[in-house]
Amino acid sequence: MSRVHSVFLIAALSFILVGTAAAQVELWMVLDNIDFEDDLMHSEWTATVKSRGYLLDAPVVNPDIVPKLASVSLQAPSGDHFIGIQNPGGEDIKGRLVHDAVAGSFAKGTVFEVTVFANRGRLSASSTAAFTSVPLEVTLQFFGWGAGQVPVVNPSNDNWSRSPSVTLSQAFTHWAANGQWAAQLMRFVTPKPIAYIALAVTGKNHSDASYAAFDLE
Repeated sequence: MSRVHSVFLIAALSFILVGTAAAQVELWMVLDNIDFEDDLMHSEWTATVKSRGYLLDAPVVNPDIVPKLASVSLQAPSGDHFIGIQNPGGEDIKGRLVHDAVAGSFAKGTVFEVTVFANRGRLSASSTAAFTSVPLEVTLQFFGWGAGQVPVVNPSNDNWSRSPSVTLSQAFTHWAANGQWAAQLMRFVTPKPIAYIALAVTGKNHSDASYAAFDLE
């Protein structure tokens, strides 16, 4: 093969690879108030009851949380606001926020990215700052739908008015020491074209006198 043909072949292959590269979407550019910065009412987000232990008033914007052995209240890791879910009485309280579905045109293979900050620890009533049983969890779910009516979530049972055709889940794993924030970049790749997307974030308490907190960016 001549040098000229080789150059043309490499150029053509490069064009194909670039042209077929998966699109990347930063969720903060698509989902309004993804970082909870707009107000103290977590607007654009709906608290839902997925199962036993979930409370509609559990996710609170900027709650007063003083981790065990700390002298000051917890502050947001990015911006001014964060979400906290407290479990002072050992009831394994959980809180879930579901973002409103947003319309768009997203091809199969689109990569959706979001940075998650999470913090877990014990409250002052705890006898120790460490967890002696199952620690808390923060999990995310990404939803996608095809064309049709705008999906709406039911707060009382966490069901959608239309079943999603795409549901992807991830758990936060990059924990720092109890009472400290850590960050994790999460990616969701849609296996099919979708016309609506939504996101849910859940904080699950499993220990008495404990809290889970999260923020997004």
